Amino acid sequence: MSNPLIVGIDVHSRTNRTCLLDREGEPWGKRFSTANNRPGTQTLIGRLVEALQQGQFDSLRVALEATNWYWFPLYQALSQDPALAPWPQTFYPFNPRVTARYKDSFSDKDKSDDSDAYIVADRLRTYNRQELPAPFAPDLRYLSLRFLTRYRYHLVKDLVREKNSVGADITYRPLRAKMVTAGCHAMAWRGTTICSDSPAHQACHAGPIGPPSGLVRVVRAP
Repeated sequence: MSNPLIVGIDVHSRTNRTCLLDREGEPWGKRFSTANNRPGTQTLIGRLVEALQQGQFDSLRVALEATNWYWFPLYQALSQDPALAPWPQTFYPFNPRVTARYKDSFSDKDKSDDSDAYIVADRLRTYNRQELPAPFAPDLRYLSLRFLTRYRYHLVKDLVREKNSVGADITYRPLRAKMVTAGCHAMAWRGTTICSDSPAHQACHAGPIGPPSGLVRVVRAP
């Protein structure tokens, strides 16, 4: 029977929180944090090598919570580092929704980075062979195209949203101005005002004030 070291990494823009488990689900050492940069990644690799040697593990299985693309440089560093090369490696980027659903089964777990790293590792450990997704193995020929396509998709969404916002503003601005002017006339005709001292509002009363269009003044008998 294989004896893998199971690693769960909760990835953030600045830090990575890591939990190590054996195949029985027992923690291997304490959970720890490293910076999400090159020195922090080297520290993480050193901790993994130490655990692999001391625990006599025969392989390395790593699950990373795929938050945006913060996880990808870490994946590249771990998969290409020569210090980890002696051990067979598999990497699984987990959608945060997968770990969130799994976390619901733990009634005693609070929302913290410590528990999230454990949840990621334990979710990988408890997957059966039929449910476990294929390990992440990108085709380097199309990886740049994948990034560019994703970036273009977000740019198009932002452009459409801004066009719609500007178009709505251009369409409804004259209507809003007419509504404000009509409201000012109506209030002034009744002897009250909602106008401010701004030039735009003072222009409402530049001419004679009469009954607003569409309104009929009702005079009650004494």
